[in-house]
Amino acid sequence: MFKSQIFRAVVENFIVAVIAYLLGYYFTAMFHWGTAEIGGLWAVISGVFVAVVMIVSVIVTDIGPVENATLRFVESVIGSLTAFAVAIAGVYIFRLKKTENK
Repeated sequence: MFKSQIFRAVVENFIVAVIAYLLGYYFTAMFHWGTAEIGGLWAVISGVFVAVVMIVSVIVTDIGPVENATLRFVESVIGSLTAFAVAIAGVYIFRLKKTENK
């Protein structure tokens, strides 16, 4: 029984990764074709993370709904702060390269 749950989790993560990559790739390509691969990769990371959280919440049943909602909120905040930090770092690096070229 446990092996079938692992196999199901692997298949679900694979399907989520493929769909997320395609959606992220083409959505990002609508705005900027050069970063479409990055958009697809970011979507895969987000999709797999959400799938893992969903699987863990099904397997671990002793967490109450309030704790589960709190954990998901904290995970969303951490993800948002990480994305913000990466964006700020990207702007900073872009400005450094721009000033070096002058």
